[in-house]
Order: sequence, then structure tokens, then C-alpha cells
Amino acid sequence: MHSIGDGDTIRVLEGGKRISVRLACIDAPEMAQAPDGEQARRYLQSRLRLGSSVTLRPQMVDR
Repeated sequence: MHSIGDGDTIRVLEGGKRISVRLACIDAPEMAQAPDGEQARRYLQSRLRLGSSVTLRPQMVDR
């Protein structure tokens, strides 16, 4: 995993290309919704460590 955008979005490298992935069934506050947005992001960071491998199971593709 490359980075965490907010409480429901991660960024990964796939084939050398950086893609954003929205996590299914999670509706976290946006970063602009202080302080809950930052708290949601910190929680996701505590669960998924940067540099770790993740397995993606696409539910749908968004634009």
C-alpha cells in the first residue's frame, strides 16, 4: 500500500501505476469534516500499515 487518503480511500501501486481505491461498505467523514475526518484517517492508518501488501477484490469500478 502506498498511502491513505482519508478514512475510506487508499492509494496503491498496481503495475507501477498509482491508483485510488475506495473501500466498499465504508462511509467515513471527509478530511474537511474536522475533527472526525482526521480521526477516521488515523484509524485506517492504524489498521493498514504503509508499505504493506493488500489484496484487492473489486466490487465495482468508479470513474
